[in-house]
Amino acid sequence: MILAVTNIVKQPCKYSDNRVVEVGLSVTRTNIVISVKDQSWSIPEDELLQHVFEPCFHTTDYNGYGVGLPLSLNIIRLQEYCY
Repeated sequence: MILAVTNIVKQPCKYSDNRVVEVGLSVTRTNIVISVKDQSWSIPEDELLQHVFEPCFHTTDYNGYGVGLPLSLNIIRLQEYCY
């Protein structure tokens, strides 16, 4: 789970061009919510919702392999079955 959270938080930091990245955490009885907001470029919402967690998805403007967020999602999904 540490790897998943690290990937989620590092993603906008890596591509923020040294701009502010805000990280929030809230806890309810059944969920932990991590929010990450940056002031850099953003993936259009329709692309974000459809593609950001697909393996090998990345924009052409930045180098990367597109595995960090899909890996994080899989780790989080697997944790559901561990408790």
